[in-house]
Amino acid sequence: MKKVKIILYIIIIILISVFIYLFVFYKTKFEIPKFDKNAKKYEKIEKIEPIEIDKNYLVYIDGNMKAKKDSLFVYVASDKENKVYFKVRIYQGEEIIGESGLLKAGQYIDKIKLTKKIKDTITLKIMGYDMKTYRSAGKALFEVKVNKK
Repeated sequence: MKKVKIILYIIIIILISVFIYLFVFYKTKFEIPKFDKNAKKYEKIEKIEPIEIDKNYLVYIDGNMKAKKDSLFVYVASDKENKVYFKVRIYQGEEIIGESGLLKAGQYIDKIKLTKKIKDTITLKIMGYDMKTYRSAGKALFEVKVNKK
């Protein structure tokens, strides 16, 4: 009976040790996203209606996107009054095939580099970040058919 208790205690100690090791050494660290080095300031946006994301910020996306070689030509802008940063991630199915850096209020990008050729339809994921903590400030998904001509 004593041997069984000792073996149980040893198993419990091993399990606790493994849990502590995994928690301490394999903890996922959050990396602050970098700002998009190709972002430019804009003066005025015409002919594109803003999209409100999670009541936190406005994004302008031109639906006329073109894929050429290793890039998606898409106009995405952050409203001048936004109090969050955001970035755009491009999915083809479940796979990430492109991503912008962070955009500040009043900035836009017109091209995102791709790791794969676009087949037909992609999903744009807009991901907002609080300016101080970089915690999530809301997200939205848009399924888009891309012009390849």
